[in-house]
Amino acid sequence: MRASTRWSGRAVGKRIVGDHCLIGPNAHVKGALLEDQVFVATGAAMFHAAKIGSGAEIRIHATVHIRTRLEPGATVPIGWVAVGDPARILLPDRHDEI
Repeated sequence: MRASTRWSGRAVGKRIVGDHCLIGPNAHVKGALLEDQVFVATGAAMFHAAKIGSGAEIRIHATVHIRTRLEPGATVPIGWVAVGDPARILLPDRHDEI
């Protein structure tokens, strides 16, 4: 985790960040649970009670909304938004669905 990464967390389950995760600069992780081998790119954001499955990728400036569950191995493309349980991956201009 880099010094410029914003980190504030509440314990969700047994841990917040699993093994072998990479969190890029200027990423925001707010009370989310990251399982093992999760990649969080520059400027990505994950919010309270989100659960990110093992091997998932949150790409540059992507967002994982509050209480969203992202399946293992899933990818949130650059700038897109994941919302819901299970997550739906949406373009950011689909705000009515978000």
